[in-house]
Amino acid sequence: MKKPLFVFVVTLAGFQLFSFFLVYLSNQDLLETLTQLARQGHLVVPNARVQPSLAKILPAFYGSLFITATGGVTLALVLSLGSVLVFQPRFFSTAQGMSFSLVLGGSLCLCIALVLFFSGPSLFLKTRDYLLLSNRPGTVINDFYYRYTLHASQAVVSPLQKQIKPVWVDPAIPGRKRLVGMLEKRGWVAAKNRPGALMVVAFAGNGRLWLKNKKKTVVSLSLEAFLDDPLTPIDEFSEKTDTMAFLRLLCFAGLVAALPLVCYAGIFTVLLFGCTRVAGRKTALFLSGLLMVMMVLAVMVYLNPSMDSDKIETMLASEKSRIRIYALRRFSRTGRPASRISFYFQQPLAEKSTAERYWMANVLANSPGSRKNRAFLMALAADPALNVRCAAIRALASSGCWETTAGFFEEIIRRSGHWYEQRYALNALRHCREGNDGRG
Repeated sequence: MKKPLFVFVVTLAGFQLFSFFLVYLSNQDLLETLTQLARQGHLVVPNARVQPSLAKILPAFYGSLFITATGGVTLALVLSLGSVLVFQPRFFSTAQGMSFSLVLGGSLCLCIALVLFFSGPSLFLKTRDYLLLSNRPGTVINDFYYRYTLHASQAVVSPLQKQIKPVWVDPAIPGRKRLVGMLEKRGWVAAKNRPGALMVVAFAGNGRLWLKNKKKTVVSLSLEAFLDDPLTPIDEFSEKTDTMAFLRLLCFAGLVAALPLVCYAGIFTVLLFGCTRVAGRKTALFLSGLLMVMMVLAVMVYLNPSMDSDKIETMLASEKSRIRIYALRRFSRTGRPASRISFYFQQPLAEKSTAERYWMANVLANSPGSRKNRAFLMALAADPALNVRCAAIRALASSGCWETTAGFFEEIIRRSGHWYEQRYALNALRHCREGNDGRG
């Protein structure tokens, strides 16, 4: 199996090099765009505190790891399995190969069945709440993800999903101001200069528009049609100028299948290596499969703690943090106001875990924007944990926007040193500007 392993490692290394340059060049392009827009007076994300990181090598390298760990692993796995068929076509027909395949495949199927049986709709949330946010190593992993993942996503998303979408609108277009307003409501930023714009809306005369990518016309339509339904031509423009669709497909396949499979096979191999030191080959193979199933079962049981009561109030009074988190997560999905569990919010925040504070913010998002709730969310928006701050920002916007909260979001965008937090604040600010009811 040395040749397939060699193919896997070489493919992964080559993909990492590709990913690094992809993210680095994307960061450079984003930095140039942000600089131009900031000079024109636009409020930009990421802000001036984060922008220097876009020019550095390490953030681009860290961001590229997310692409390699998903898309790269998918490609490497496919090529390495293909190399087995080329270099060792009879491996799976040998007694050793059949035993290995049966035990590995059988234990994998049992583990998948356990995950499907226990997981429910909240597997990733439970993993984050119970395994990552509850300890220091997990918190470090969580923070690393949120600090550098936007460097990767910015490089592979479609044009419509870009963080910053500068658009240049031809001054000759009749009713240009209305058109610009419609685009800004959908996240586009009107740039004063045509060079560097992601989309150019040019006036072709006779009431027709051209949506261009640089100098190439992508979509042609009438001004009337664009004003009546701007989403359809913009979606068409994004689809036709999207060059990263295949890479995103690789990344998605890696996230849901290839990466878990490789991690499973890697842990299985380590266990097999250890078991062969204390038992024969066949016994060690069986023990490795059994240990994998037991490990997955233990994790699933931990992620799904037993409940002594089905009542939210009783669960919130539990001494176990996992049960209280479960209760808050379940209560937030009911859409009921926080006043139904007001006793829980009267307890000191210092006694709550990070995941509890996160779900408290989500519960308050379903509540009317009273001054008391706003004050509580303002406190959560200053929480040391990024997840809590982002949840509080989203809750402030969804529970009722006030002039003071809109100013608060602007302040976060300008002073925060975290790109993810700035993005949440920008989305909240856009939400408030679109639906501001004038309260102060």
